[in-house]
Amino acid sequence: METTNTQNMETTNTQNMEHTAQEQEQTQKPEQEKRFTQEELEEKLRKRLERERKKYPSEESLAEFQKWKESQQTEQQKWQNLQKEKEDIQKQFEQLQQEAETLKRERYLLSKGISIEDVDYYAFKIGKQMKDEDDFETVANDFVKEKRKQLEEKNKQKETTIVSFGSQADNGAKMMSLGEEINRKLRGDK
Repeated sequence: METTNTQNMETTNTQNMEHTAQEQEQTQKPEQEKRFTQEELEEKLRKRLERERKKYPSEESLAEFQKWKESQQTEQQKWQNLQKEKEDIQKQFEQLQQEAETLKRERYLLSKGISIEDVDYYAFKIGKQMKDEDDFETVANDFVKEKRKQLEEKNKQKETTIVSFGSQADNGAKMMSLGEEINRKLRGDK
């Protein structure tokens, strides 16, 4: 019985294998292929190429775009150069204005009797004292008055005192002893 079962199984397996082989052959057989003539093939290729070419710009429009792009770049470069020139001229103008203002201030100080050696110093000091809303001439007048006042006080301090040792001075100057003069200087008296 076992041999019969084994034979049946073998027969079934063989039949299954044959059936599978037949199915595979049927699926592997290509369906009838459609054949094209040369003209049909060329027509299909031409249509496909036309569709693809429509996606991209033509050589003429591409060349026009390149020219436009170059002209725009040169216009941008021209604009950048003009902007740079404008900035340079603006800086030069500001420098010239500053130099003109400095010369104007120095001339004003010279007209007020400031020596040429001291003009730069006075202009610098007055410039430091100025605020945005201040006028140079007003500040300069106040500064010159203050400086002249300081110089007068300094000159008064420099008045010579005749120191005598017991004798009277002929010119009416105040007489004091050397000790008194030293004490006066130490105290800071005038």
